[in-house]
Amino acid sequence: MALTKTITLTGSATTTVSSTPWIVDLWANPQSIGVNCQVTGTATYTLQGSYDDFSPQWDVVANTPVWNPITNFNAITTSTNGSIKDGPYTMIRLLISSGTGTVTAKFIQSYAGHTI
Repeated sequence: MALTKTITLTGSATTTVSSTPWIVDLWANPQSIGVNCQVTGTATYTLQGSYDDFSPQWDVVANTPVWNPITNFNAITTSTNGSIKDGPYTMIRLLISSGTGTVTAKFIQSYAGHTI
């Protein structure tokens, strides 16, 4: 069994935009997350992870997470895929820093003896 998530985000000509955070399965051990990012148009994007734990409510409005760029997914301008290896993160988000293109990030997190 695996947990999946798709995030689609379109850039803005004037500001940086970010997605709502995806709360990953914290009980997965080891945390193994694969990701495929597809770019349509022109966009510079970064996947960011946070180590902050706001459970049980996960209120990211009242609490401000500290975001870190994920290795190999920082300031990317082309479609790419790979594994997120520098966690374990509690949440992940997609950020577009420039361009008006669209980025779709598809994640799969394996667990319970299944690996990517």
